[in-house]
Amino acid sequence: MKIRVDPSKLEKIISRMLLKGKYYAVNATTNATISNYVVMEAKDNCLNLYNGNNTTLCVFSIPVIQTPAVYSTNGTLLAVEDEGECVVEISSLVTRLKGFTVDMINIIAGDTLVLSTITDNTKFTMPLTVNHSNPAMIHRAKSLTKNGVPFAFKIPYLVGKTELNSLITTTSTRMEKVVKGCNVLNNGKYKFDYKDDKSFTISSETSVTDKYSSLVLTSSNEGEPATVEFAGPFFPFFLEKDETVINVILRDDSPIVFFSNDRLILKAPFVEG
Repeated sequence: MKIRVDPSKLEKIISRMLLKGKYYAVNATTNATISNYVVMEAKDNCLNLYNGNNTTLCVFSIPVIQTPAVYSTNGTLLAVEDEGECVVEISSLVTRLKGFTVDMINIIAGDTLVLSTITDNTKFTMPLTVNHSNPAMIHRAKSLTKNGVPFAFKIPYLVGKTELNSLITTTSTRMEKVVKGCNVLNNGKYKFDYKDDKSFTISSETSVTDKYSSLVLTSSNEGEPATVEFAGPFFPFFLEKDETVINVILRDDSPIVFFSNDRLILKAPFVEG
């Protein structure tokens, strides 16, 4: 694999792949990540990034700079010179990307990962990992990028054998204040309610007497009423300087999918106990 990238822009995207934040488990909330490893796949003039654990996966697909500027990642990936893939430790890669002060570097994956300036005068060499810690989830994540970017999914949408029948479209601006309200409770859980009257509510609660909820305006919606609760952060993955369209596919007590044109998160429903 050989790609040419803007190291500063790639560092910010790679950092998002941790999905770092508050997670709820066994009556407690902890700061955690889904995994400290990322799969980097250079394919079809895109750099696809994958990470996941037993309950969550995320995908970021970065097109080469020649693609239309509708992508917030435009300018990150300058060229795919050789296709291929590798698995690398996120924290180590982020540290090395921050070590460059230029706006263009080569990344070459072979027996090791080599990051170098175009003139090859400055170079980092770092080890690769043979396999991701959750290969089954990475395999599932790769199946979601088979049509490349932009992501565009319709309902009914299958996750395994589960058919998700509702699709909601909103924006980062409409969702941001509501998510911040949920985060005040500091419990790392969110409940999405899509009702018969087509209204969409996001809520969070620590008990029947300690809770928060707010209506979220939608751009469009279709499908059946649905309610699902899940744990762990999702919103920062989509937050950009400019407003981002966020699509949500859901079903009662089933996996939930979030996607925009170049990124995606899939989360299992939260089950107490």
